[in-house]
Amino acid sequence: MSFPAAIRNALTASIYTSLRLLILFEEVIDFVKNSSAGKVYLDGAEPTLQKDLIPLIEELHTLGKHILLKSNGMKPELLESALPFVDGFVLEIKAPLCAGWLLLKSKLFVLTLARKVVGQTSSK
Repeated sequence: MSFPAAIRNALTASIYTSLRLLILFEEVIDFVKNSSAGKVYLDGAEPTLQKDLIPLIEELHTLGKHILLKSNGMKPELLESALPFVDGFVLEIKAPLCAGWLLLKSKLFVLTLARKVVGQTSSK
């Protein structure tokens, strides 16, 4: 079966990107394994946009590392999935002061997440 050049190029780029991300994932894990640091701080742009964030956090947790995750809160379901594996969050809410509803929604999200964190830690 022959694909048009544009599809072949897109598939090649996708496979290359996937392999590159896999290598980066393994490099991060290898670096952390060989490090004496007990804490890992995940930030930069928005970590929750990375598709392999939860597997990375799970692996870091398995290695006994204490994890702090920084986020702007745009993917609350992912932050909730990370709860069993992280020791803390840095939530950076960015909104104009005139966007009162957005700030209220953000505050409610932070309160909900805080309650879940307290629930997680009290059950450990």
